[in-house]
Amino acid sequence: MLKVISLVFVGGAVLYFLFYPFLKNKVNRKKTFKWFVIIYILVAVASTVGNYLLKADRVAKKRESIEHVEK
Repeated sequence: MLKVISLVFVGGAVLYFLFYPFLKNKVNRKKTFKWFVIIYILVAVASTVGNYLLKADRVAKKRESIEHVEK
């Protein structure tokens, strides 16, 4: 999850420099910041859900392998 967070911040910084002329206006800065926060939250939630699902899958496979070895 830390990797995702750092990538979002790096992406935000790159976008900031690309859209700097657009961001000179205070209203545009607020819009951009609002969308950055929304995307950040979505990415963090998606990353957390993905990690949870992958971990659940690994646990299920580990249980199957233990049951197979015990037989």
